[in-house]
Amino acid sequence: AMPPPPSSSELVDATALRDLPPSVQRTLPGIAITLHRYAASPEARMIRVNGRVAQEGDPVGGDLTVAEITRNGVVFVIGGQRFYMDAFQTWQAKSGS
Repeated sequence: AMPPPPSSSELVDATALRDLPPSVQRTLPGIAITLHRYAASPEARMIRVNGRVAQEGDPVGGDLTVAEITRNGVVFVIGGQRFYMDAFQTWQAKSGS
């Protein structure tokens, strides 16, 4: 029997969004992924995040950049911190305390 495949976030060199420290979560803008297209070739991958179509390496507002578009989601980077979101996940910005 084949071992079960690891969950998608384990295949990616990034912390799951929900596992980020609260200090980092507070710096994040709202993030809504409404389109996700994965392809073997990176040039053909794309997402729409907050209404903006983006490919790997594109900035998507503020300090947020698309680092990698994976089969099941997206790796973003903000302030040197990589984090992973599942496709079509939505993140509500935390209001500043």
